[in-house]
Formats: sequence, structure tokens, C-alpha cells
Amino acid sequence: MIAIFVFYNKSKGSASKIFCGKKYKHCSVLMYQGGKYTLCWSNGSVINTKVMNINSEGLIDRIKSDPTVQSIISLDIGKRSERKWFPLLINSCNEICRLVTGIDVGFTFNPKHLYKKLLMNNGISNFHIDYYWEREDG
Repeated sequence: MIAIFVFYNKSKGSASKIFCGKKYKHCSVLMYQGGKYTLCWSNGSVINTKVMNINSEGLIDRIKSDPTVQSIISLDIGKRSERKWFPLLINSCNEICRLVTGIDVGFTFNPKHLYKKLLMNNGISNFHIDYYWEREDG
């Protein structure tokens, strides 16, 4: 499975003002498997998913055109991690993205922590990074 993690500098949640830095306030993931894309994101305690019928050509450039996007990390995920789901305890965007993709990086506190763990565990966990981009003026 291919998972494209997108990190933003804007968030609607009040918790992001307390627990997140200025650059990484929210994240979402776009997963590609079986010929279709599924977008997954969280708004507080609600998990949102949307199956998208989109053209892959120029997809990354379209994502980059959003000025709130700070970083993009595309992963090729091998065997999914089999973690237990604790929906009452885990409702942050970073944890939902981590769990739905099955990446094995352990618990993450906020989007910045997930971002750092993705870079740190490249090739030594159940995934490797195919593409990395970071906004220079962020």
C-alpha cells in the first residue's frame, strides 16, 4: 500500500494550539491500494474517510499548491502492523493516520512527532519513504 502523509500548519481544533508547534498542527493521509485512493482525516473524535476517483498524474503538485501544506511524505508500506485499536483513547489526527495505515512507529503525541518518527524509522520499520517534500518558506 502507498500512503501519502500530508502535514498542515492550520487546524480547526483547539488542542492544536496547546499541543502542536507552529509548523505541524494537523495531518491527513491519502492511501492508494487496489486502484483507488482513500483520504482519511480526523476532526476531533470523528474519523472521516472518502474514496476518491482522482487522476494520479500531478497529484503531488496539486497537494503542494495548498499554502497550508508544510510537508508531504509518501510511504510504501509492506506488511501492516497489527496494533490494537483504542478508539476512546486515541482521537488525534496523527494517531488515526498512523493506525489506519498500519505503520509501525509506536505512539505519537502530535503531528510533528509523527513526522519525525516517519523520517527516523525509514527503512527500519515496515515502510520506506518513496517521496519527501517540505515547504521552504514554512
